[in-house]
Amino acid sequence: MSRGFVAAIAAAAVLGLGAGAGAAYVTTPRATANAAGLPAAAAGTVEKVDPNTATVKTANGSSIEVPLASATIQKQEKATLADLEVGDAVLGRGRADAQGVVKLQTLQVLASARGGGQRGAGSVAGTIQKIDGQTLTLATNNGGTTTATLAADTRVERVVATTPADLKPGQSVAVARGQTGAVVTITSG
Repeated sequence: MSRGFVAAIAAAAVLGLGAGAGAAYVTTPRATANAAGLPAAAAGTVEKVDPNTATVKTANGSSIEVPLASATIQKQEKATLADLEVGDAVLGRGRADAQGVVKLQTLQVLASARGGGQRGAGSVAGTIQKIDGQTLTLATNNGGTTTATLAADTRVERVVATTPADLKPGQSVAVARGQTGAVVTITSG
C-alpha cells in the first residue's frame, strides 16, 4: 500500500468520510488514542492487542495506545469496478488530464455513506451518482458534481466494518480521530 493512499485514508477519516490513516505522525514518545487525545491521523504497525487496547507503532517510532471499547474498526478489501454501486461514498487519487477529468490510480469505497467534495487537482471525493463504463459522476457535499475516470490499472478497495478481534500484531493500520473514538483501518496483513 502506498503512503499516498494511506494518507488519503487519513484524510477521509479526518473529514468524517469513513476511513482512517495518515501522513501526520505522532511526535510524542507515547500518545493515548481517544477522541480528545488522538492525533488527527497516523499510520503504523500493530505491536500488541489485548481485550481493551491496541498498541500501534508509527513510522517515526512513537506508539499510540488505542482504546478499543469506543473504537471503530474497519479493513480494506480488494474490489473491482463491477463492485461499485450508485450511492457509494468514494475517495480517489490520480491525475487530471488536459480537459480536467481526473484519471484515477486508486479508488477507495468508504464504509460511510457520506461523500465529500472535490479535493483538488488529482483527487476526488463524493458519492457515486452514475457509472458509465470507466467514468464516475460524483455528487459533492457542496451540491455540485465532478467526473473521474478510472485508469485501466486503477486499484479499487472497499472499506468494510470489522471487529477488534480482527486486529493482529504485525498488521499495517491507519488510525484517526473519529467522532466518538479512534477509527482504525487495517490496511494490510
